[in-house]
Amino acid sequence: MHASTLHSLSQQRPALRLRWEALLRDEPVNSPLAHPDSLIHLMDWTLDNFFAELRHPSTLPDDILVAPRNPHEAAFASPDDAALCPCARNPFIAYFATAECALVEILLPLLSADSQAASLATARAALQRIARTEISTFCAICQQRHDDGRCTAGHAAAGSSR
Repeated sequence: MHASTLHSLSQQRPALRLRWEALLRDEPVNSPLAHPDSLIHLMDWTLDNFFAELRHPSTLPDDILVAPRNPHEAAFASPDDAALCPCARNPFIAYFATAECALVEILLPLLSADSQAASLATARAALQRIARTEISTFCAICQQRHDDGRCTAGHAAAGSSR
């Protein structure tokens, strides 16, 4: 991402956080841990890590990054994505899906047409690196998982009724 774009985006951080919180509060709550009041205190930490990742990208295999079909769709938009979370009740799925939507809304007006695709890809990749770590960490401690990593059938059914 070009330094001037990164600077412009960092200037929009308060607007990004406000938009993200509004989008998160509009999401259905599928568990007590997914309640926005339980998650909003993590936003500043996540944004700190996001901007640090944009400045100094970590190395991550490209095959785990997800490219959405269009620029207005979040890569984490599907709560039923079994690759992310078998039971679909991980509160970080909605947390990061709304973060990505807010990011696109704030970032698109800052971009010229010729830099739009590359800048969106860079920003999404940075957010996804953080999201994948947080989502997988939370799933690893899921109380509904069997020793083989599968969620219980009743828990999975409850999560997919969203």
